[in-house]
Amino acid sequence: MSLSDQGHFFLKLKVKRPVNQDIGSGLMCGWLLLLLLLPFGMYAQETDRKIRILGKFEGRNAFVRTHHASFLGVRLGIEFKFPIRTGIGYYWMQTAIDSQLFDPSEYQNSGSSATPRMRYAMAYVEYTFWEEDGWSLGVPLQLGFGETFYRTDTDAHVANGFVMPLESGMEVSYRFIRWAGLGVGLGYRLILVNSSGVKESFNSPYYQVRVQLALNELFRRQRKD
Repeated sequence: MSLSDQGHFFLKLKVKRPVNQDIGSGLMCGWLLLLLLLPFGMYAQETDRKIRILGKFEGRNAFVRTHHASFLGVRLGIEFKFPIRTGIGYYWMQTAIDSQLFDPSEYQNSGSSATPRMRYAMAYVEYTFWEEDGWSLGVPLQLGFGETFYRTDTDAHVANGFVMPLESGMEVSYRFIRWAGLGVGLGYRLILVNSSGVKESFNSPYYQVRVQLALNELFRRQRKD
């Protein structure tokens, strides 16, 4: 094999590597490194800070291939006296996108068209490195376990498969009263384990809007009333 042929061979290997996956992996590794290296000295801890039980309701927007896709999510977590929040949650896809990759001949009695769907449970940890006057800035990291599938026009679920998404980003929240607040965030979803049945890619940047309730503060207020 000549040197020019060898160069052409290696060039083809490089081209075959998924560019989107490289970008997503790089962003995720960067956020993980940032999460590990954030200085604890940036956080001004309050001496009267209490442990809070948090309920969160989210609208999350991402992309499936080039199509906009919205997800809904609920989370239940604990905010500790030190700058860590942790908990569990569940997300499910709301947007119906007509798949151009679905082949009805692969599935009997499945209909002629289908929409890709994803749903997953997850566990998360969030490091809050700045908090003042009700505002907070944090870096979340969450790992999910769930499934993707096609929902056909006959309401059948086919090509079900296991997925494991890893998500991280940056979130800003504001607590406008003692027991309630709002938040926004940007981040990236990287599918660590993907299903071969659903051909659409769920690797995607996302942005979200969140309503957050301090449940123990809310229940304490109701008992006083």
